[in-house]
Amino acid sequence: GKQANYWYVWGPLALVFALAFMRTDRLFSLRNLDILALLGFLVSHGFFREGVVYEAVLLWYPPLIYLFLRTLLMGFGIGERVEKTSNLPTWLLLGLTGLAGGLVLGLNFDSRVIDVGYAGVVGADLILHGTIPYGNMPDDVGTGDTYGPLNYLLYAPFVVLFGFSGQWDFLPAAHALSVFAFVAGAVALFIAGWRLCGPKGAAALVFAWATFPYTLYSANNNTNDVVVAAVSAVGLAAAASPLGRGASVAAGFAVKLYPLILGPLWMMHDGVRRRPIVDFVLGCLGVVLLTFWVLLIDGRPVEAATLFFERTLAFQGARETPWTIFGQVPVLGFLQQPLLAAVILLAFVVAVWPRKRTIRRLAAFSAALVIGFQLTTNYWYYPYVTWFEPFVFLALLPATNEKTALDGEDVRPATDNRHGTETD
Repeated sequence: GKQANYWYVWGPLALVFALAFMRTDRLFSLRNLDILALLGFLVSHGFFREGVVYEAVLLWYPPLIYLFLRTLLMGFGIGERVEKTSNLPTWLLLGLTGLAGGLVLGLNFDSRVIDVGYAGVVGADLILHGTIPYGNMPDDVGTGDTYGPLNYLLYAPFVVLFGFSGQWDFLPAAHALSVFAFVAGAVALFIAGWRLCGPKGAAALVFAWATFPYTLYSANNNTNDVVVAAVSAVGLAAAASPLGRGASVAAGFAVKLYPLILGPLWMMHDGVRRRPIVDFVLGCLGVVLLTFWVLLIDGRPVEAATLFFERTLAFQGARETPWTIFGQVPVLGFLQQPLLAAVILLAFVVAVWPRKRTIRRLAAFSAALVIGFQLTTNYWYYPYVTWFEPFVFLALLPATNEKTALDGEDVRPATDNRHGTETD
């Protein structure tokens, strides 16, 4: 993450994020707990930067567990009311967004590309030369073929534009995709916020995206985590459309696999109705056809499909690392598979219950499922915070009240029912 690791970079970003969203009138409030949890990863990260593995791993679980429970309950309507979007006016939120966004983009030009970004560029280069990425990665990034085909296809236009030296050097194509994803995520969140609760909500979401320290950290590592987060943001912006939801879930799966956990929830968002379900499936199939054709490049589709499964889903399922509580505390290992099964079961439960469906609840349940999946995986890393950023931001930050439509049909500002005054 290079400069993203310096306290005088992430510190001001964290401070302005907190000041914009924390409640100053009520110290002990759900909103302040939310902000504390979101920034709580910085405590674990401090140990990680010092090479203290045990404490680093254990300390990232409290904020993950809190955000999982908070968003899950919110999806069921518990703690759903958000009284105020931000302490800052809309114009200031947008102004600070510009400054923070400029910082993120500026620092990216002096950042490094870790193995994930390098693998993306290599995979794109292989595709452009008529070879599938799976089973053909160079030795210095041998497991870099563990992602979906869209991951590599997204790098391809930038490899064409900026070239690839064949070496793990500056890799301008990887930097370009990170910049593109950051901007695309910001635009998508602005649209999603506007549709949910108007200009203030739009400004708040794009501000949160630009100032939250882990957006910068992910972008500065030039991983595909910021890419899949942008795909999630686009999905929220298009969530009113079953076709858009289907395409978004399939695109997320075709980049980083895990968004498959959102499939049942996003498919059933409009209830058990034939037309929306058909449109969702069509959106999925469209993206699959536009991306998985990569497996046909070598003319050996069965072998390519087998390689894809072995290098992606099978590899991730059998992976052993110290970057999980199950690795640090082996006595807890027996819980991992039952917990994963419980998260998969939860994905089907929240797809059909409760019956009331809103975009906010969709975001809340999506955050809970993604975080729940992260809690059971064999590997976790700080850029993974970006995976659930768009969902958590939309669920927890824009104001609403009991009379405000949560799916964007009513964009009037929230009011304090006790005093009849505007609180946002």
